[in-house]
Amino acid sequence: MKFIEPDDVDLTVNPKHLTKEEAEEISTFIQQYKASHGKVPTALKVEFTDRKDLDFLIALLQRLNIKWTLLEN
Repeated sequence: MKFIEPDDVDLTVNPKHLTKEEAEEISTFIQQYKASHGKVPTALKVEFTDRKDLDFLIALLQRLNIKWTLLEN
């Protein structure tokens, strides 16, 4: 499975498996991350085992407003 987000499209993922506490924890992390990091390009390789992990990662990257591409090995 491959996901590619064009620059002019804003993909929003709403993972329903997150509890309110998890969503608040992610929001706090995002605020801290944005406060301490500039707009530095970063390459990141992540391996996941199931769709729930992938959905969580996609939601996190989107909330951080990070342009990303999912590549299949």
